[in-house]
Amino acid sequence: TSSYQWAKSTKNITCIPNDSSNKYYIPARDLQSITQANLDKYENKKWATFNQFKKSFDIWYLEMKNDPDWKTSKCNRPAFFKNYICKHAVGMTIRL
Repeated sequence: TSSYQWAKSTKNITCIPNDSSNKYYIPARDLQSITQANLDKYENKKWATFNQFKKSFDIWYLEMKNDPDWKTSKCNRPAFFKNYICKHAVGMTIRL
């Protein structure tokens, strides 16, 4: 249910494709989109202040392989690390 509700949301998701997978950057909480500057800081993992570091947790990272089996997806949410599945993996499959 939470995956379906998330899939219906209007959040702007950034997709960066490569040969073997697609990387999705998902705004967390109440954010609707991610700025390129925040995405660059997230990718480079260079923060000048603790608040900038905290802001990096406003971005969830989901990787889906170019494979019909969506269950091989990986997400950086704590729920994923505990259960190896999260609403973003299922929700992105619904969106696609």
